[in-house]
Amino acid sequence: AGTGGALAPNSASSNMAAPATGVDVRVMEKEDIPAALAEYVTAVAVAAVESRGTFTLALSGGSLPKFLSGLSTSSPSFPWGSTIVLFADERLVPLSHPDSNFLACQSHLFSAVPLPPANVIAIPDPPPPPPPP
Repeated sequence: AGTGGALAPNSASSNMAAPATGVDVRVMEKEDIPAALAEYVTAVAVAAVESRGTFTLALSGGSLPKFLSGLSTSSPSFPWGSTIVLFADERLVPLSHPDSNFLACQSHLFSAVPLPPANVIAIPDPPPPPPPP
């Protein structure tokens, strides 16, 4: 095992040797990803806080919020108070919109962990459209 990691659902095309870059590639069943991802992200977060005092986590949407749900149950040592969360590809919709990555993260992760709300840096809601002429 290396120090980095890339996690991919099990598929016929993903059964290949690890690249020569030192990245740890693991093939696993989809249902095993949340626990493995939680273990990896926790280790990186703890190391970052020990060396720099803070951990910055940039989140995207898609399946990632569901896969990160393992952080809510698997790691009491996760440094939530020293974690800053940013969004890497938020959609320009209100934070309460069903397509919002923030809402997905709130539903699957933030609501289940002791992350201070001030540590979440979300793109503000877009302004309302102008009234019709």
